[in-house]
Amino acid sequence: MIGAGRWTGCAAAAALVATVVLAGPLPARADTDLVSLEETYQPFADHFNETAGQVRFVAILSPTCGHCLYGARTVASELIDHYKGVDFAVSIVWAPMLEGDDEASAREAAQMFDDPRVVQYWDPERFVGYLYRFDVFAEGAAQMAASLWPSHPFYESMQKRADTDHDRPEWDLYMWFEPGLEWEKDAVAPSRFIRQFAHWQEGGATLSLMWIDSMESAPATSNLADMMGSIMHELIPHE
Repeated sequence: MIGAGRWTGCAAAAALVATVVLAGPLPARADTDLVSLEETYQPFADHFNETAGQVRFVAILSPTCGHCLYGARTVASELIDHYKGVDFAVSIVWAPMLEGDDEASAREAAQMFDDPRVVQYWDPERFVGYLYRFDVFAEGAAQMAASLWPSHPFYESMQKRADTDHDRPEWDLYMWFEPGLEWEKDAVAPSRFIRQFAHWQEGGATLSLMWIDSMESAPATSNLADMMGSIMHELIPHE
């Protein structure tokens, strides 16, 4: 199952909104180090446990999907930049979810992060995404589909995804972990999470369709930066 084919869910979601926010150019700077997870996810799990005394944030992202890149930029601004000098650990897992996703595109996307608290990974076998699919969000695709009503603009897309995504890795996923949680045999369930499905511009605002802390409940249509900032402030109060 690991290493199964990629798909174009990001592009399909984008087609359902009037105006999708496109990713801007990435800043040019030196090559970015990525920790390889080519053979095992253990380096990721080890770092997770080594930082167990802190709040930890983990994102699983495609390096070319516009929604994921928007999410990554939001992480950079709302978490990394806003919380300068605050002790917490960030893990960004880049994985090949779309055609064109490769290590080179992951290194390019990774350039938006330049902070010692951030460790970035290239996960070509999508180990981390699969672990979160099967250990934590096994029913996630079906739950997300069931949470939408027939008149919802993403209803038909999500019904199709329920059939195709049940055994595919999680992605466009943003997770927070309280201190003390450690990775053992199975993936660690997050204390808080956001699962973004799409983002677009509406009335001058940037909105995202996202499931917050539960894939069974109806999703929120809100600003991703505001929601990330709110969750972060609950875990690490900060002016």
